[in-house]
Amino acid sequence: MAKIISIDFETRSACDLRKAGAWRYSRDESTEILCFAYKIDEGPIKIWSPFFQDFEPRPGQIPLDLLEAIGTGATLHAWNSFFEFSIWNNVLTRFKGFMVLPLSRFLDTAAKAGALALPRALEGSASALGLPVEKDMAGRRLMLKMSKPRKARKGEGVKKGAVLYHEDPKDFLRLFEYCKKDVEVESAVALRLDKLPWNSDERELWLLDQNINYRGVPIDKTMAQKAYDFLGRYEVELTSEIKELTGGAVSTANQRARILKWLEGRGVFLEGLTKDDVALALEDDTLDDVSRRVLKIRQLLGKTSTKKLESMLLCLDPKDARVRGTLLYHAATTGRWAGRLIQPQNFPRGSLKEEGVLQAFKHLNRGGYANFKACYPDLLDAISSMLRGFIKAPQGREFISADFSSIESRALFWLAGEEEGLKVYRTHGKIYEDMAATIYNKGIDDIKKGSFERQLGKQAILGAGYGMGSQKFQVTCEGYGMDVTPDLAKFTISAFRAKFSDVVKLWHELEAAAVSAVKNPGRPFKAGKYITLKVARGFLWARLPSGRLLAFFKPRLKSKQTPWGEMKMVVTYMGVNSQTRKWERQSTYGGKLCENITQGVARDLMAEAMKRLEKANYPIIMTVHDEVVSEVPEGLGTINEFELILNTLPTWARGLPVESEGWRGARFKK
Repeated sequence: MAKIISIDFETRSACDLRKAGAWRYSRDESTEILCFAYKIDEGPIKIWSPFFQDFEPRPGQIPLDLLEAIGTGATLHAWNSFFEFSIWNNVLTRFKGFMVLPLSRFLDTAAKAGALALPRALEGSASALGLPVEKDMAGRRLMLKMSKPRKARKGEGVKKGAVLYHEDPKDFLRLFEYCKKDVEVESAVALRLDKLPWNSDERELWLLDQNINYRGVPIDKTMAQKAYDFLGRYEVELTSEIKELTGGAVSTANQRARILKWLEGRGVFLEGLTKDDVALALEDDTLDDVSRRVLKIRQLLGKTSTKKLESMLLCLDPKDARVRGTLLYHAATTGRWAGRLIQPQNFPRGSLKEEGVLQAFKHLNRGGYANFKACYPDLLDAISSMLRGFIKAPQGREFISADFSSIESRALFWLAGEEEGLKVYRTHGKIYEDMAATIYNKGIDDIKKGSFERQLGKQAILGAGYGMGSQKFQVTCEGYGMDVTPDLAKFTISAFRAKFSDVVKLWHELEAAAVSAVKNPGRPFKAGKYITLKVARGFLWARLPSGRLLAFFKPRLKSKQTPWGEMKMVVTYMGVNSQTRKWERQSTYGGKLCENITQGVARDLMAEAMKRLEKANYPIIMTVHDEVVSEVPEGLGTINEFELILNTLPTWARGLPVESEGWRGARFKK
């Protein structure tokens, strides 16, 4: 009985895979399979293609050995398997003999790599694991050439609208070898990863993630298209205006060098035209009106509203106006999800509040461009405010959603056994006011909402819990428009550490345990009440209260000088640098380990809650940071029940004070 089938597709289409996503790409009428390679257990790698090939099975014939293996219940392994799932069910099944397969029949090797904090790229993981793999760059270039339409050659008689591709038989043979190589590498990586921890709970969670991606996010296509058209007209107007204002010297807002040169001619000298450069220049009271307007247009056209709406429309399944594939499982070391395609996790903030957004949709629905612009002269800001609302439940359905409240801070205090902070959350819950009251030596009731004092307390709670120093704290506050002096920053950090000394103690214990674990492979070392660190199988493992393991690959010790001049041993490991996105050796310390572990605990609470919601018939369509969004028939369920399910603690988290706040409605909102 076959157990594992490794598979990889090569395809071509007029649809842009990167912009549209795997599902929409697979639903496009122009999408075709060039070939797929497959390997059954430890057997040879074979190729199937509906096009040219010189070996069995002949073009279009059914690969009986593959279908027989599927019939035995074998699992299909692939790298980023949602693509293979989509192509199999939406394209391959056009050929007689290939049956639709459920998500449960697939397993994503890239997901397992991500859960071990290995690179998400196939070649990257193979290289990190020490497998003898070389990048086939020539094969990749050929694949990219064959996967996209080509231009008609001179004198080539083609019908208008026809889609042409590169179809040299020699190229097909070379492509087959490239595809087979991917299966060879994927199966080798899968074999290595099978020897490392990935428990059944995570397999269940990954399947839930795939089902969430498959359900998709519903979009108000009519309103999104209308708003996108309005943005296009507005952009044309602004582009025409900038050309007129500059006397033709600048024809579009993207012409950076021309704008800078034109400004210099007016005595305005800027280092660049980044978002911060333009914002700073617009604050200059001496700036003349014409230069100010040109810079304002540059700023307006730099907003992301147009791209977000374009993405929504490009990714839509044409049959039901849903975007599928918006979540990436285990995108971070901590296990947290990341957004893909429309990425509601980073929608820009507009100035309109909830009622204003609903009113804007009424104007958009019943009015034309001129009327809408008359109501909202800053059209880009209005549509930025509305972006979340374009995610809309179909008729007869609505969203129920809830967001964990200050989950990281709560988890941090719980992990550290920090009763000072836990007491606040178990009573009035005003943690920002409580911190501000400590900084300013005032009563909690004296700290007013919206005050600078409360904002400083908030930044301390959000930033100082992971060992942040005063200089970085000052810079962080500046990023939020807060003018914090060096002395105030230093005092705030000191006040946090004195007030929550058990948190500081946890940093030191985690760092000491990590160093000891690397020095003594195979021996476990405790940190705090709940965390154990151990080196085994080439990883430093941090066991979370849930039992899940955070992974740090190839740990080593290195002597390093601290900012205050002390030499100490620090733990280094191989990982993907969050800034450069490169696989490289990096160091960690107590505060950083504390951050990873705290975020891991917050993620596990979220994951457990998601499973409970599914079992209670609240089907999830997306998560946004610490928020879970379900789509249900109108009137089904209650906000109170939803919050109760979210707030229910698993046995391993006993004593952690969790709270959430929910809402329901037809349009998604902040």
